[in-house]
Amino acid sequence: MPSDKPSPVLLDAVKAQALKIKETKNILDARQKEVDALRVELESRAADLEKREARVEAERAEFSKEKDHVAASRAAIDKDLSTVRMDRDKAAAEERRVQDWARTLNEREKTTKEREDQVKRLEHELTDHLKSPSGKSRLSSSARKWARSESARWRRRLSGSPSSRKEWRTGTASSRTEKRS
Repeated sequence: MPSDKPSPVLLDAVKAQALKIKETKNILDARQKEVDALRVELESRAADLEKREARVEAERAEFSKEKDHVAASRAAIDKDLSTVRMDRDKAAAEERRVQDWARTLNEREKTTKEREDQVKRLEHELTDHLKSPSGKSRLSSSARKWARSESARWRRRLSGSPSSRKEWRTGTASSRTEKRS
């Protein structure tokens, strides 16, 4: 006998099953909303990270440009410093050379002055010797040697001895003819 009415036990089981499915659906819907909210949050975080990455890349590129600029400036400064050092070394070497030259010049002037003083002294002694009747005792030994060598040289020139001919080879033709006659 089939009855048109379903059994109450079956009906309760179907209702319980439907209620369970409805609760599961509600739980799944709530979880889906949570997942959607998490997905939206992750997408916004990803967008923030992409913006941050772009900003960091831009800063890195700017830093790299500044670093290159600093390196170029440092190279220019190093080049300028080496040029300055080289110029300073050249100037110091030139200064040393000039000081050496000045020292040598001073030594030569001092030597020349000493020689001039010696010649003046000898001339003075010789003049005094020639003026005084007993002048031999007044001359120094170096003055006597110089006077002897000078007088011997002039005697040879005047006498026309063979040694004087060697000295007079560089003379003029008129002086040679005077010597021969």
